[in-house]
Amino acid sequence: MRPALDPVVGTEISAARERLRLTIDQLADRTRIRPHVIEAIEVDDFGPCGGDFYARGHLRTLARVLGIDAGPLVASYDERYAHAPVDPRRVFASELATGTGGPIRSTRGGRNWSVLIAFVMAGILLWSVARLVLDGPATVGDTPAIINRNGVSQSANVQGDPVKVTLTAAGGGAQLVVRDGAGDVVFDGNLAFGQTSVLQVVAPVRIWTSDGSVTYALGKDDAQALGDTGAEVSKTLVAP
Repeated sequence: MRPALDPVVGTEISAARERLRLTIDQLADRTRIRPHVIEAIEVDDFGPCGGDFYARGHLRTLARVLGIDAGPLVASYDERYAHAPVDPRRVFASELATGTGGPIRSTRGGRNWSVLIAFVMAGILLWSVARLVLDGPATVGDTPAIINRNGVSQSANVQGDPVKVTLTAAGGGAQLVVRDGAGDVVFDGNLAFGQTSVLQVVAPVRIWTSDGSVTYALGKDDAQALGDTGAEVSKTLVAP
């Protein structure tokens, strides 16, 4: 603590407190201001307050509880001590320092907010874990790829005139299911090795095959494989 050489603000506070026969601890209980901060204010040491805003607030609170006028106290503070630089190290050190009457005394009777916050955070964590266990991992649907004649992905919700679709079992026998833009099945069967099926289908054309080596051609485009040989493939094709 750094007492002022000629304190004028704190003496009013201490005199009013003594008239009411209040100890610093009792005044701290009523104002919710830490005892060591009150001790410092009573000797015009406003460093532990942490700045002008907090110092003025403490003075108004103390004046209200002690029944004195806060105006002259704040005016004297502004005249003598306002705009002084704040030393964060002093504010922190004051929390650990020893007051004039012994070790720092914590304000009694208040809620332990740290414990309350810890309980709330623990509850949120438990709720999140329970939701994760009960709901299980989110499943991702197998959305078929949508490609145009150049193999570029596109949106395939637009329907139009029927398009010629040529399917060939180039790598071996395969099972195929072909649906049109309305979702109706236009082909459901098997193609033997080397066999070709030519369909007229309203785009978008949805194809499922048991073997990705099956090739397709839209209109007069060159044929290309639906996927990897031997792999099950689902694709949606748009008209060229």
